[in-house]
Amino acid sequence: MFRPGPYFSPGKLLLSGEYLVLRGARCLSLPTRFGQHLQVEPADEPLIAWCVQDREDRIVYESSWTLDGRLIGSSGAAWDEQVGRTLKAILKQGKQERGVRLRFQLDHPSEWGLGSSATLVANIARATQLDALELFFATQKGSGYDVATSFQAVPLIYWLENGVGRWEKVDFDPPFKAHLFFVYLGQKQDSASEVTRFSALDIPSSDVSAVSDWTDIMHGSQRLEHFSEACRSHEALLSRLIQRPTVQDRLFPDFPGVVKSLGAWGGDFVMAAADEPSAAETYFNKKGYPVCLSFSDVFWTKQERDGEERARTLER
Repeated sequence: MFRPGPYFSPGKLLLSGEYLVLRGARCLSLPTRFGQHLQVEPADEPLIAWCVQDREDRIVYESSWTLDGRLIGSSGAAWDEQVGRTLKAILKQGKQERGVRLRFQLDHPSEWGLGSSATLVANIARATQLDALELFFATQKGSGYDVATSFQAVPLIYWLENGVGRWEKVDFDPPFKAHLFFVYLGQKQDSASEVTRFSALDIPSSDVSAVSDWTDIMHGSQRLEHFSEACRSHEALLSRLIQRPTVQDRLFPDFPGVVKSLGAWGGDFVMAAADEPSAAETYFNKKGYPVCLSFSDVFWTKQERDGEERARTLER
């Protein structure tokens, strides 16, 4: 099953379609420069050793399992259920004949989010040659956009069609990208509980269609004002549906531009489209948010991304 070697899957940021992607809306998701590495090595013992480290090489979790997926021992019971469920789904597809050691490691602060569970699933899919989305839906809840983005490693327009994940690979390199910033709020959101809460809401199909339209506008915009207006409309609609104030109304009412939530509202990163980019970082720093990243800090250019893909192909 597991093939020895190094693997890497990028994280993601969801620019549009949060929540409503669960109801079939089109969303725009971009892979980040940051992600998760997986090193697969043979083990002398007949077991599956699972280790998760942070970017400072500190061990966050480690466990060992029999080759048929039974727990031998672990350092953290809170992780065991999800890891066991993942191993069970993998081993349903084939037999692990020999002992193996798996070491997962983020290359960014773990509190940033960016889809660490999605990058883990994508790396496992690379190492086992299993279908990434099938593995995701067998072990977790959600739309699967994050796993698809992480596995494909290119910008995607993603949607659900009769419960099946569909996507279109796209380019996203807007001429106004120097006006876009990504600000870490320092309040990680529980995506699983947000999915459960949103699933109970009654959502008109017209709202789903509107978000799909704004996704297409955001993707295709060549002018900052068109992009920003789509972001404002998107935020206003989601604010009405989930009955929460927008992040701009709540935290940044005087920002000269538009601030949009990314993914589950209330934590992780937001995107700022700044009328005056030279002042954006100073604005957020004064508000107490020191992590304010530019577009090029967060995302590969198309040329860089194609180079990464070529390099991974050569390594395989």
